[in-house]
Amino acid sequence: MTEHTSKRQRLSWQTLRAYKTEVAVFLLIVNLFAIGGLLWKIKQNKPPVIATVAVGQLSRMYGQQFAADPTNTPEMIKLKTGLFMATTEKLISQAAHDKGMVVFARECVLTGDTVDLTPQITAAVDQALKTGGLQLGEGTHDALAAAR
Repeated sequence: MTEHTSKRQRLSWQTLRAYKTEVAVFLLIVNLFAIGGLLWKIKQNKPPVIATVAVGQLSRMYGQQFAADPTNTPEMIKLKTGLFMATTEKLISQAAHDKGMVVFARECVLTGDTVDLTPQITAAVDQALKTGGLQLGEGTHDALAAAR
């Protein structure tokens, strides 16, 4: 009876070893497909364009400009500051959403190739202050597209 039991154990061990090999080959194939899929996904997704805006510079520039004008009342300064903030926020949002850009304050980016959106935002804010509204003209959209 001991011979029969030891044969049975040997057969189980051989079966288990074959099973382990099949599982290892299957997992290797699954891993290769996963890596291939990830590499394909990485190749398809282009890295985002990094853009910067000199937020501190713009804030100081417009703050000084608003304060230096003797005809501005506190209510007018508050209105102009609101227009500045809304125009800046809208243009940055458009750049991030429509153009696939990642926008940072210029002060936050130390190195690397970036697109500077400060001139486009300055032009849009100037236009909004002249017209008294948030009407971003086609020229602003074209400049934003050219910046990319």
